[in-house]
Amino acid sequence: MELTKKLALTILVFFSLTFSLISLGKWAFNDADEGIYAEVYYESVQRNNFLNFTYLKTPWAEKPPLLFWLMRGSALVFGENEFSLRLPSAILSAASVVLVFLIVLVATNNLVASFLSGLVLLTTAYFWFTGRQVRMDVPVTASILLCFYSFLKARKHSKWFLVFGFGLACGVLFKSVIGLLIYPVILIYSWFYKDWSWLKNKWFWLGNLLALVLTAPWHIYESIIYGQKFWHSYLVLHVVDRALTTVTSGPVAPFFYYFNQILITNQPWFLLFLIIGISFLVYLYRRGVKNRKFELFLMVCSFFILVLFYVPKTRLLYYFTPMLPFMAMFIGSVTTRLIERRKNLVIACFAVVASVGLINTTLRIFSQKDRGFFLEDTKKISRTVVAEDERKVIQIASEKNLDLYLYNWNFYATLSYYATIHNDVKLKIYKNDVKMDPPCLLLIPTPLVEKIQIQTAHKILFRGEAATLVEIFSAQKLF
Repeated sequence: MELTKKLALTILVFFSLTFSLISLGKWAFNDADEGIYAEVYYESVQRNNFLNFTYLKTPWAEKPPLLFWLMRGSALVFGENEFSLRLPSAILSAASVVLVFLIVLVATNNLVASFLSGLVLLTTAYFWFTGRQVRMDVPVTASILLCFYSFLKARKHSKWFLVFGFGLACGVLFKSVIGLLIYPVILIYSWFYKDWSWLKNKWFWLGNLLALVLTAPWHIYESIIYGQKFWHSYLVLHVVDRALTTVTSGPVAPFFYYFNQILITNQPWFLLFLIIGISFLVYLYRRGVKNRKFELFLMVCSFFILVLFYVPKTRLLYYFTPMLPFMAMFIGSVTTRLIERRKNLVIACFAVVASVGLINTTLRIFSQKDRGFFLEDTKKISRTVVAEDERKVIQIASEKNLDLYLYNWNFYATLSYYATIHNDVKLKIYKNDVKMDPPCLLLIPTPLVEKIQIQTAHKILFRGEAATLVEIFSAQKLF
């Protein structure tokens, strides 16, 4: 069957929506970001205010408002639940696959390269794992892709720069300065193609003006309401400090820890990307850059984004999400070149690797265990399991109408959100100097239950893989 543009897009859209929507609302919100954003959204609904936000009833200015606005629209249609709040990010995940397809098609006019690029992103597990959560990483990535697609289209039709400006505004309103990542992308592209004509195009500057008009009002409003405190939280604490210091909890991970995690969570594509990248550089050294500019641009962009988010002191796997579409386009474009030389062999190898990616993606996003089928730590309890246990604990606590004490529990945001929406269950941190007021409930990590002995009168109400809930009846010595 001949591959046509309509058929290729249909396949990519169908499977993208499948990965985006199936079981989207099945699992509880994960710690910590999903729990925080869900709480921020809930408080905004209660306050009827989606311009300035609060978290735990205190001013909160860590992120711009656009995702919360989209969440509100989704919740008005589907109700406030895990599905509706995750839906905007999930839909933008599917849109990213389509944009990858369109970008490669405009840049190369090669349908096979476009389809393979979309297929690589479609089977990149961590992209979907991130996109199926209430997070800004995939939405800002989709905005960057929209900007780049519009930039390419504007070479022939200048008014596309207005769409560029719209995408830029969306990126900034999704994740502040990360939305500006499109600028180094187009600079790298222009450097390789020696084309700077866009700098003299009035529509480019009009597009940037449009972005300013769309983004300025909210930032000005926040400045009026909070003054310097807004900018200190918005930029200094959550951009500058994260670049210069480690703000995540727990011990500092070794330098190559996240490189290893990127390799594992994006198997098999990231490993293939490294192999193809090294081979491609050897090829360029021997044959030159001629007719390989687009592939070289994609490779450089991918490594640029990787390094950009690896250099700061604070690193999280989600930060590397914008790299994945460029990695996918590079693999798809180079694979197409190889198919032109050894068609059957390359297609067979690609099919095997894509099958591994498909299986890995399916396991990671549809399984509560949150892991692929090799190179994973099988003993580690996933955040999804933790969140599910937390939701069940809060449901029981709400029915019991008792205070809930947390003992050696390292998570809070998800518990806090579900406690808020379930009749304001009171959460308290248990320490040795804290006096409990029985009857009450005690949350203990399940792995600790076997190591400690509760001496006072009690009853186990729930035991999950991550959490155990105990009802305490007496004020006598606990352990």
